[in-house]
Amino acid sequence: YSVRQVFRGREERRTMLNTPGNGIELDEQYRLFLVNYNGGDTPKTTVRIKGISSDLRCLFGMNAKNDIENYMQLSELKNKHCIPIGEDSYGNYYVIGITDDNKGVVYFVDHEKGFELIGIAASFSEFLAICKSDPINPRSQRSPEEREDTRSEERRVGKECR
Repeated sequence: YSVRQVFRGREERRTMLNTPGNGIELDEQYRLFLVNYNGGDTPKTTVRIKGISSDLRCLFGMNAKNDIENYMQLSELKNKHCIPIGEDSYGNYYVIGITDDNKGVVYFVDHEKGFELIGIAASFSEFLAICKSDPINPRSQRSPEEREDTRSEERRVGKECR
């Protein structure tokens, strides 16, 4: 698998993730998440469902600190028709299905149990709904582009007030 393509901003991510022939057709909910937020750290976030109780350390992004490309070649996941989308603090993965049979289904993969897929959510939005986080700074809840737009507006208003 490969989803690598160099991009710097939201529009380039949007274009790349809408382009047929990139080798992977992502679930629409997950694709929009990558376009708008591009993954990131998920401090103080837990996942509890179907006997699974773990944290969610991060969701992977593209050309980001936790780059999805670094995890795409895990030999244990290659034949499972999924791509990794995040991990917990113990080296286990959250993956999402990419074939017609499992597209959008989110699984927990415990590396100590032979990388068995354990279905935990029927869709990416359902997965996000079962993730519980302690409150964080409201500014951190926006995409990088939304934060930059706010900073630009604050600078503009500050100059007008002088």
